[in-house]
Amino acid sequence: WFRLFTSLRFTLPLQLLRLLSMIFPSHFGNKYEYHNRKFNMAMRLVKLYEPYLLYKGIFDDRNLETLRIKNAAKEMDKRFGF
Repeated sequence: WFRLFTSLRFTLPLQLLRLLSMIFPSHFGNKYEYHNRKFNMAMRLVKLYEPYLLYKGIFDDRNLETLRIKNAAKEMDKRFGF
């Protein structure tokens, strides 16, 4: 879905801007290069952080909770900073 969204929302308008900047270079200037650079940087960041953002793992803290209940709550707060 993300790839489809980015292609519809950003890639197609960028291609249109590229075409318009070729036809009317004096009117559009360096807008295509500027926005294309920004888009490429954003896509590199998405690729870099994708494993962290789309991680589907579930962290379970039941063992820590049972340990906390077995020991005195005050003692655990001092040790681990909870």
